[in-house]
Amino acid sequence: MKTVAVICEYNPFHLGHAFQLAEIRRQFGEDAAIIAIMSGSFTQRGEPAIFGKDARARMAVEAGASLVLELPFPYSAAGAEFFASGAVSIANALGIVDVLSFGSESGNLDALSLCAHRLASPEFEAAALQKAKEKGSALGTGALTPSVYGALYGEEEASLFASPNNLLALAYLKALQKTGSPILPHTILRKGDYHDDKGSSSGYASASYLRALISRGNIEEALLHMPSCIHSAVKEAWENGNGAWHMEAFGSLLIGHFRLYPDPFASFAEAEGGLYRRIAKAARTATDYPSLIALATTKKYPAARVRRAALFSLLGVSPAALRRPVAYTQALAMDEKGQALLGQIRKSAAIPVLTKPAAYKEYAAIREAAELSQRADALYTALTATPQAADYFMKTAPYRK
Repeated sequence: MKTVAVICEYNPFHLGHAFQLAEIRRQFGEDAAIIAIMSGSFTQRGEPAIFGKDARARMAVEAGASLVLELPFPYSAAGAEFFASGAVSIANALGIVDVLSFGSESGNLDALSLCAHRLASPEFEAAALQKAKEKGSALGTGALTPSVYGALYGEEEASLFASPNNLLALAYLKALQKTGSPILPHTILRKGDYHDDKGSSSGYASASYLRALISRGNIEEALLHMPSCIHSAVKEAWENGNGAWHMEAFGSLLIGHFRLYPDPFASFAEAEGGLYRRIAKAARTATDYPSLIALATTKKYPAARVRRAALFSLLGVSPAALRRPVAYTQALAMDEKGQALLGQIRKSAAIPVLTKPAAYKEYAAIREAAELSQRADALYTALTATPQAADYFMKTAPYRK
């Protein structure tokens, strides 16, 4: 039996995700055990997830995952490099993962692996550094990468950078290579066109389209693009107000924070290089969340980075917090096979794997990291359609199917 890890957000879970899990079982056998390493309350967009992590983990298990473990904050809300390295470090630490499977628009593992290897080469790093010096502060490293890569290896080779799932795939491969991981990479060709939100041509609607539907209350339409096995879990989460967060409240919190503290009182992750003050300046005239992000966004500071910088500043995430290895993970949901996996993991894991959220207090080494993640959870519970007490997730046991 193969143990296959997937790194995911499931924001929300949809037909494309179900296809990936089905493909893993088709290619590795029906007895394959799938461990989903899933973002917690906040995602890479720098925003709250559309449903709570408990509800999303339940959906994943109903759809075929064996065990769902949390990628804790702040890694869950970080850029591709730290998001990938944090999740891969968890997969490595479990001690039982054979394969890391991920979707990509390329579907060509050899091409992706070669590209990841080149990105870590001294040749590329020297060329990227030189290009950055020539451009000064006009472009960030992420924007420079495709042009530097194309100049060194050809424009056709650089086309891999044009697709978001390819970029994440490269980040996973780099993390595996950097750590000398024994875990084998595996990619599945992504179904659907990234720009075809409704899935009208492919049958696979995008997560952003589904989030928009859910935010407007169009649950029945959203369910058309989700596997039937999770419909009851989605409806229950919606009826309980477990998600569909209030953008207005989130925007007010951020604007209030930057108006009260226009000068950074510490160094915050993603907010370096004058970005904190730029967001603070935007907050003086912004009246809601979209206008705050739009006013602070530039070519140098794309919207995704602005969102993350604002969130990390609000929650006090230092640059060092992102660079530290992931200290722990937490079980969110499992089926019978997942419960058996947990037994194996307890014998092999190099980090604590919590099944009771409050158990972090038993491990002095993870307390600081766990309390930062709980701070994010406490904020999330105040933003859901039906706000909950700050310790809601501390009292939520893992879902067992």
